[in-house]
Amino acid sequence: MKRKLLWFLIVEAIAVALATALFGVGSETALLSVPFRQIGSGLRALSLSGNAGNLAAVCLYLLIGLVPLALFAVRAFQKRLRSEDMLLLLLCPLLFVALYLIINPAYLAQHFATTGAEFVDFYVTVANSAVCAVVVGYCLLRMLRSFSARAADKALKSLKWLVIASCAVLVLALCGTQLTELIVSWTRLSTDTTGHLTQLSLSRIFLILQFIVTALPALLDLVLLFAALDVTSALQADPYGLPVIYTARRLSSLCRRSVVIILISQISLNLLQFAFGSRIFVADYNLTIPLLSIIAVLVTLLLATYFEQNRRLKLDNDAII
Repeated sequence: MKRKLLWFLIVEAIAVALATALFGVGSETALLSVPFRQIGSGLRALSLSGNAGNLAAVCLYLLIGLVPLALFAVRAFQKRLRSEDMLLLLLCPLLFVALYLIINPAYLAQHFATTGAEFVDFYVTVANSAVCAVVVGYCLLRMLRSFSARAADKALKSLKWLVIASCAVLVLALCGTQLTELIVSWTRLSTDTTGHLTQLSLSRIFLILQFIVTALPALLDLVLLFAALDVTSALQADPYGLPVIYTARRLSSLCRRSVVIILISQISLNLLQFAFGSRIFVADYNLTIPLLSIIAVLVTLLLATYFEQNRRLKLDNDAII
């Protein structure tokens, strides 16, 4: 599974990096507008194709908008309604409104009191994000409900999918948002800065160093998530086995090292920028305390101790029996 995930992330990284390099800043907006921009454009084109196309577009529009209500009705019929299912009732009208505005850009511009194609594109992304936020929130709340002692296996499977989704989001942030910032800074430095060629080249080197230091936490988070997959796999295989203790200790060690690497990289970059002073045109002094990573170190240490104690208790009980 880890190998398949690794290949998927490599393909995702290449695709997002190429989109960012080819289309620049707009690629990030385009990614954030998937899939409702495409659905809206398709329905609009179908509606303008003629009377039959317009009727088909209206039917598809109603069908898509009623999907959350249908899911709510199914869960109600099966007597499986939970508090988070109320989000489906919110999603239904939100989906109708967002899709209608995306299909009709003129009404979208009027709603947000804006003009210009670039602003309309931005608010298409806003409408898409509003719908996706409710969908993601609903899925996460459903997942959290599965994290219970009575459904340990189900919770571990859900945790695996959550780790996979987190990896995909981290790759998107690395090859999309952060790479876009590097391209924008690189272009601005080349166009707005006039000075000695050596200073310009040195500044470009520092831009790359800043990108690496900024990207390091996300890269290390990817390593930690892969290690977390090993822990979940070991728990699924045998909750009291030695692999659980080993993988938990390895995860704790990786968390500790990631904190050290993040802090040292930031301190080193700050000192380098300070040492070169006016010889570079770009400087980004930053020291972020990785509190989440520090907490992760403590949590994984506690988990490793807890797993080891559980294994000892089980061995003692088995010996008595």
